[in-house]
Amino acid sequence: SCYAISGSNCASQSTLYVSSSGNDSNSGVTTSSPFATIQKAYNCPATTMTIKILSNLSQSQSTFNQNKNVTLTSNSGTNTLTRNSSLTMIENSSGTLSISNLVFDGSSISSSIALIHVLGGSTVNLNSGTVLQNAVSSNIGGGIVANNGKINVNGAVIKNNHTTGQASGAGLAATNYSTVNFNSGTVQNNNSALDGGGILIERGSTMTISSGTISGNAANYGGGGIASHYGGDVAVYSGVTITGNNARLGGGGLSAFNGRIALRGGSITNNVADHGGGIDCSSNGASKYLGGISNPPAYSWCSIESGNVTGNRANSGGGMYVSKANGSTIDYAWYSTNISGNTPNNTYVKP
Repeated sequence: SCYAISGSNCASQSTLYVSSSGNDSNSGVTTSSPFATIQKAYNCPATTMTIKILSNLSQSQSTFNQNKNVTLTSNSGTNTLTRNSSLTMIENSSGTLSISNLVFDGSSISSSIALIHVLGGSTVNLNSGTVLQNAVSSNIGGGIVANNGKINVNGAVIKNNHTTGQASGAGLAATNYSTVNFNSGTVQNNNSALDGGGILIERGSTMTISSGTISGNAANYGGGGIASHYGGDVAVYSGVTITGNNARLGGGGLSAFNGRIALRGGSITNNVADHGGGIDCSSNGASKYLGGISNPPAYSWCSIESGNVTGNRANSGGGMYVSKANGSTIDYAWYSTNISGNTPNNTYVKP
């Protein structure tokens, strides 16, 4: 129930308040009578609501499973929500959640899952002032993961997250036909145990990145900055900088492995990998079967149309490395792209 002991209630209210000094028996409708938990505020009846955080909070899981339009923000300045359990901090499975001026921090817990989950066709907007940081996850996604969901990044920072074991997508991950619109923001200093140090797009998911910086991320396998793998589809535009990332295997900046990438502008600079310091476009001729979904076809498609690929380093294909295996098909094209100044060579195409 949303009814307070005093008899007042949140039934007709669309703005709710939460504080570390609050109580879920309060009315939640004024700054002097805040709730103690985000979940209590969300459970109030309004279908369009703003939840304002008044202080730093120790945050357990909040489950957003109703078809609501929710804004979650700080009442003033920026407040930090610190993870206090191994569960995800927010599981959004219905409606739209818009976050601003809040830091989600996972540093106190070594969890098995991402800070935020976006499920079931729902949408999460990561707006200006949002920071997702310091998560440790042994499953796909460290900062945030979409599984048949939608993420819009509008000025957020995703940093210092890690995946362990065989988990990929340390900063942001999208799987199972999800959509990511990366309109602006920063993904930096994330570290993946497998693929996609900064971002992983896979299994029929798509990402359009029109502006932002992907920097200082690392992957133990492929795609230090961004990995488009096993049915992923990534388009990069002119406002994007992908720099200072590294991968132990292929694609320090950008990797397509049985996936698709289109470079339509932007700058890919000073990335490092074993092969494809800037870009790796490779295929093994096999679909990857995961969770009941096979992602055909077994090929990579790389269209390098414009932009700058410079100053990257690798043992082979400093700028771009193209390889195919087992008769698979890779389509690649260079248009007006500046691919220059890479070490030891600008492009290498392996038969």
